[in-house]
Amino acid sequence: MRPSTLWALTLILSASSAPASDTERLQVDGEWCFIKTPESPRAGEAVILIHGNGETVEADSSSWERAEGSSAFMDALLEAGFLLAQSNHTAIPGNGMWGNPASQESVLALMNHLRTTRGVEVFHAAAISAGNATLLNLLLDGKAAFRSAVLIAPVVSLESLYRCPAGIDRVSGIATAFGFEPAHGCSGDPEGDDAFRRATAAHDPLRKAREMSPSSVGDALSPTRWMALYDRGDPKVIPEENLLPFIGLLEPAGIGVVVRSQKKDTHTPKDLLLRHGREIAGFLTGKVMYRGERGAPHPAPEVLP
Repeated sequence: MRPSTLWALTLILSASSAPASDTERLQVDGEWCFIKTPESPRAGEAVILIHGNGETVEADSSSWERAEGSSAFMDALLEAGFLLAQSNHTAIPGNGMWGNPASQESVLALMNHLRTTRGVEVFHAAAISAGNATLLNLLLDGKAAFRSAVLIAPVVSLESLYRCPAGIDRVSGIATAFGFEPAHGCSGDPEGDDAFRRATAAHDPLRKAREMSPSSVGDALSPTRWMALYDRGDPKVIPEENLLPFIGLLEPAGIGVVVRSQKKDTHTPKDLLLRHGREIAGFLTGKVMYRGERGAPHPAPEVLP
């Protein structure tokens, strides 16, 4: 890449002015949602934001709008011209619903609303933490199509979270989401708890993907462009048990992933979003392509004409 091209890209990705937008707050199928319309929209395109455990959308605001990292991230997406939308997807305080059928249906209802009322034809997705279980279940089951997907500190394995990493009780939340009685509390026994295995068999993304052939994984996931961001020392959603083995399943299917990571011992996505928000926006536009998308580290982005 010529120095002048790289400098121009740096200027584009480092712009900091917050874009003007209109925010609509409404209920779709009984779930509070927000829809943010940019001042200069990309016709027919929207980014579905899928929140994580303990995050909510209310009648007058949302956890994403109040958090510095996600608020700045949304500003970057609006500046890129994306319509943004998020549903509460059946969340209750302290429980992101872990990709259960109800959470999937609420995201699908929001997408259908955008098709019929806003003329959206192309969807992208950005999911945080447990919201990634919802996103991946929708794709693996062929219920939704996303041109691009961004996985942020992603929960990919319910089995991993059922062991209560960092001593946080995930057993009760997962049991509530899927309606079963756990064999015992933390740390759970995902291999030996028959009720857990039966209830989550169709909704544990990593477990499902491992049972699929590479060609089946490719059929389900190759239409989507992939980007993933994570903290290498994440104590709550252990990368070696979640994102990294998932990437390992994508590679035999011929699916590349743009990966960004930082050496931090946290599960809070604030710094990831503040550091990479504008790069994510460039990725979602499709105007920034990457060489060597099969693993980190990655070379500098190449700007297409």
